[in-house]
Amino acid sequence: KRGGQWLTPSRLTVSSGIDGSYFNWLDDRELYFYTTQNNGDLVKGQLLDGELKITDSLSVLNTNEGTEFSPYIDKQKRFVVFTRYNEKDTAQQGVFISYNQGNFAQTQWGKPQKMNSLPYCWGAYFSKGMKYFFYTDGEDIFKISAARLNLKLE
Repeated sequence: KRGGQWLTPSRLTVSSGIDGSYFNWLDDRELYFYTTQNNGDLVKGQLLDGELKITDSLSVLNTNEGTEFSPYIDKQKRFVVFTRYNEKDTAQQGVFISYNQGNFAQTQWGKPQKMNSLPYCWGAYFSKGMKYFFYTDGEDIFKISAARLNLKLE
């Protein structure tokens, strides 16, 4: 959008050669999303001059056996929440969280931990002020108090 007017949409998959979905924007240029590589992985991308580029494979978040998708990145980069599905291992099915052990400029994601207080779901999203947490099971959209998640946000 420029000058209050929407520009002609462009297909980033065509211009970048990247297949992706389940994206979450951190800001106007940085986004986190699902790609089809390695059974489905999360990656970090940058949108520069209308071109999408993968800038980090987020290897600590991804597994070889499972599919990781539907990321939510905290606007301060304190944590990332995402869904994992591994057909052969039910302990690896659900919502996971990884805390940033670095800082905003130099992220260093820790080993993901399963959020056992949540059912299998996706579409994680926090309201402004982190008061509510939203998710879907594919049929309904749910809202719970974010305080119930006991996030470590020091």
